[in-house]
Amino acid sequence: MDKSTLTHITRRTTLAGLTALGANAFLPRRASAQGTMPLILGIIGPTVEYYPIFVAQKKGYFEAEDVALDLVTTGSSANSAQMVAADAINIGSSSWLDTVRGVAGGAPLVIVASSLVNATTMMLGAKDITSVEQLKGKRVSVGGAKDITMVWWSALAEQNGLHPTEDVEVIFGGGTSARFGALAGGAVQAAAVATPLAFTAIQEGYNNLGVLGPLLPNVPYMTWHANRAWAEANPETVKAFIRAHSKAIDFLYDPANREEAIDILVESTQASADEAALTHDLVVEIQGFKEGSEFAMADVEGVIALLADWGDVDATLAADTIGDTSYLAQ
Repeated sequence: MDKSTLTHITRRTTLAGLTALGANAFLPRRASAQGTMPLILGIIGPTVEYYPIFVAQKKGYFEAEDVALDLVTTGSSANSAQMVAADAINIGSSSWLDTVRGVAGGAPLVIVASSLVNATTMMLGAKDITSVEQLKGKRVSVGGAKDITMVWWSALAEQNGLHPTEDVEVIFGGGTSARFGALAGGAVQAAAVATPLAFTAIQEGYNNLGVLGPLLPNVPYMTWHANRAWAEANPETVKAFIRAHSKAIDFLYDPANREEAIDILVESTQASADEAALTHDLVVEIQGFKEGSEFAMADVEGVIALLADWGDVDATLAADTIGDTSYLAQ
C-alpha cells in the first residue's frame, strides 16, 4: 500500500497484586448474552481493537454459542494481564509484549487467540512535515523506551534511511492523547497516534507518514490470553469465545456488511460516522484481524526474541509456556 493510498484511507508486566490496580479497575459490567457458559471478558476500552467483540454482541454470536458474556473494562494492557493472572477475569486482551513479559515474570497466562494483529496506529507529522526523511534532527514522540510504538518507530525510521535514536530526538510521551498533545503544541514534530484520533488530526492538517502495524508482520499487536487454570477447566467456553470472535471477523470482512459494521463501530466507540468508516476500511485494507482469530507459535517466538534483545526475558523462554493453539484447532 503506497503513501497516497494510506493518506486517503487515514482516520489508536510484570505480575502485580490486584491492590495495585486501584479502585477504578473494576468498572460496571455489561451482560450482553444469556447462556449456560459464563465468561468474564476484559477489554481495555471501547476501541477498534475490540471491533469483533462489539459485532459479536450486536449480532448475538455469543448467545448462539451459549456464552453468558460479562464484559469488564480494565483500562490498560498491564491491568488486563494482572486481572487475568489474579483470576478476576477469565479472558483478557493485552499487547503481546505485556503478555510475554507477564508469563516470564510468573503470571499464569496462556494466549488462546489473536486480537488486532496489525495496528491502525499512525505516525503523524506536523503540518509542515510530509515525509519521514524530513524528521532528521527533529523530535518524535512514542509511548516509552520499550513500548510497541518505539518498535514501530524504529522500523519506520530504518525503512526511510534514518537511525531511530541518533538522527532524531525520541521523546517518551505516554498515551496517544498526550503524544498528540505534544505534536499539536509544537513540542515534537511527529508522534505515534492511534485511531480514531489520528483521523481527526489528519482532517486538521497533520500528515500521515505511515500506518505502523503492518511494518512488523512478525510482531503482532494485541492478543487474547486466559487464566491458564481456568482455561484448562473450561475448554468449551474458550472455544465458544473463539468461534464467536471469529464469526464476527468474517462479518467485518464481508463487503455486504460494511454499512452495518460501521454503524456498530459508531455505537460502540462513539466515533463519528466518518471516523468509523475510515477505521473500518483501514482495518479491512491491512487485514487487522486474522481470520479464525489465529496465531502461530512463530508469533510467540518472534516476540520472545524481541524482548530477549531488550533484556526483558530469557531467550530460552519456551513458546509453549506462553501460547496454546489447541483451542483454535478445536
